[in-house]
Amino acid sequence: CSSDLSINTNAANGNKGIWLLDPYSLYINNADSSIGTFATDGTLPTSGYSKLNLNTLYTRLGTNTVSLTATNDINLAAAFNYTGNASSLTLQAPTIVVSGNITSSNNALGLTIGKNDNSQNLFLTGTSTITSGNGNIVRYGNVGGAQALTLNSGSGTTSINSATGGFSGTYWTGGTSITGSSST
Repeated sequence: CSSDLSINTNAANGNKGIWLLDPYSLYINNADSSIGTFATDGTLPTSGYSKLNLNTLYTRLGTNTVSLTATNDINLAAAFNYTGNASSLTLQAPTIVVSGNITSSNNALGLTIGKNDNSQNLFLTGTSTITSGNGNIVRYGNVGGAQALTLNSGSGTTSINSATGGFSGTYWTGGTSITGSSST
């Protein structure tokens, strides 16, 4: 795929569209560096990772609703610091690995992690804070990695939906705090 690919889902009369990526495994980082072993089992997937540069993701969020769906896993291998227009981001994969904070500082970023069948797992490699800049945060499924997780939706709503089995590890260990409105 070309690094100068440009996609625009703006509508002349209506809501912007959705930019959807759906690879087997997706690696998101702030550079085109080599991929380490970030999967939760310590191995790269046999079919390899598709790469997405964070700057490309930030640019696409400025004009699109973005949905990143992977058959195997999504690895957010760097801190996510969005400063663009109000938008929404969905991450869906059986395992989603977060290696830093997720922050939207200028405008609301609606953030959905997992899908509503609660079958997806969020694995934290360190203490993480998710701040949505007053956007809604929706989280489905288990959380593992024995790390602290803070969710801050400001004036938005934070929804944590029921965790289910199927992911080994300790969930919510290290303390969890939720700030903003809580709907569940």
